[in-house]
Amino acid sequence: MSIDEVIELLGIRIALECHALRLAIPAMGEIDLNEAKAILQSYDDEPDPARWGAFN
Repeated sequence: MSIDEVIELLGIRIALECHALRLAIPAMGEIDLNEAKAILQSYDDEPDPARWGAFN
């Protein structure tokens, strides 16, 4: 893939993920929010970017 294709796909992914979040947030409960906080903390605690994909 060319860099332009990668950038285009990234833009599409960002748009889709933002839309999915807008739809999901109203249905989230306390357990969901706590789990999201824990995942974000895992990102903060992990210094190796190669391992960040596992948190997705």
